[in-house]
Amino acid sequence: AMGQRVISGNVVEAPKISTGKTPVLKIRVAENFTKKDSDGNYVDLPALFHNVTVFGGLAENVGNSDVRKGDRIVVVGYDRTGTYTNKENETVDTLEIIAKEVAVSMKYAQVTEQIRDRDAKAREAAEDPENA
Repeated sequence: AMGQRVISGNVVEAPKISTGKTPVLKIRVAENFTKKDSDGNYVDLPALFHNVTVFGGLAENVGNSDVRKGDRIVVVGYDRTGTYTNKENETVDTLEIIAKEVAVSMKYAQVTEQIRDRDAKAREAAEDPENA
């Protein structure tokens, strides 16, 4: 079993969605870290950059949302490693996070949630049989 991974960071560039049989969304996220120095001041450490891949309905929802460059998001998922051969014919190792959940962080921003739920009508009918 693969371990679950949680990251939070800033979207580096506008998410790109490709729609084939299954929608796929790619997001690059910069995770920032700070530490206290000997004087008690916070010092920025180098950012970690993550390639996040989102599939299916979640990819569509993120793609149709207002997530843009600079926004802080939280991603829950798992690591997937791979390899490819570059132009110099060298094998390059890759690491991406396959997202199971993507959420907007409210650490520095307030969010107005607008739920556009495909199943809302069906659920309303189930909850109130008289209106069905």
